[in-house]
Amino acid sequence: MKAARKDWKKSKKLLLWITAAAMVLCLGACSDQAGQDVKESKEASSVETSSESVNKGEAESKEENKEESKEENKKESKEEGKKVVTDDLLEHARKTLDLTLEKARSKTYLGMMGNESLSTGDEYQKLVSGDYSSPEKIYRIRFKEEFNNLMFTAALDGNSLKINELSEELRKDMEGRLVVSFVTVLNARKSAKTVALASVISTGSLYLDENLASGSGMLLYCYKDAYPLVVNFGCTEDGIVSMTGNVVFYDDFNAESGGDVVMSILDYFPEELKFLAGTGIEIEEIQ
Repeated sequence: MKAARKDWKKSKKLLLWITAAAMVLCLGACSDQAGQDVKESKEASSVETSSESVNKGEAESKEENKEESKEENKKESKEEGKKVVTDDLLEHARKTLDLTLEKARSKTYLGMMGNESLSTGDEYQKLVSGDYSSPEKIYRIRFKEEFNNLMFTAALDGNSLKINELSEELRKDMEGRLVVSFVTVLNARKSAKTVALASVISTGSLYLDENLASGSGMLLYCYKDAYPLVVNFGCTEDGIVSMTGNVVFYDDFNAESGGDVVMSILDYFPEELKFLAGTGIEIEEIQ
């Protein structure tokens, strides 16, 4: 009986050790599983955060592209339907030329400007005696980039490499001046006196025209037995139009057709540049 009780105690002790060991193993496994679950949870969270970041970046990029596209479409839509010549442009051009002629005919104005002596030349007499009540023809002229480049070449006596000596800012400023002052360049072929007279009576103005396409051009008014009148104009994307009215003191200026006008303009260029310059002139008869 004692032996049986002793064996039972041993068995019970052994069972307790086995149970304890099993519990330790179970706890270890649970701990490993918990650690694995935490690791997997962190990795999933990291992947989710990364995915959200990528999606956010893509969304922001799409939004930026969308905004850029909107701006481009808005700009294109803004320019759609706009004209290269509007009624407002012609009206303001007429007023600008009227004031130019008033200046020319006023000896009081010339005297106040200190240039009353300019009213003694043959060019002046032809100008003030001409009939400018109604133009025979009106042309719209646009100079392309090729034409402007050839103007540089002609102005530099064929040595176009000299243009490289100018900074980009100075070159752009010079381009604008050459186009606007092309009439002055033509008048300089007549005499220094005509340049001075044209400078004194030149008239500038500004106005707003939301229906005019942005860009620049020239309106040439041709009359019978009188000097041509010209208005240089430029329009910004916001519709702000600047214009300058003047006189072309050119006795032999031929304006019978658009081709004749181009040939008259090309007289400024040397023979070797005339053909190329002609391809850079866009002309349209609007009246």
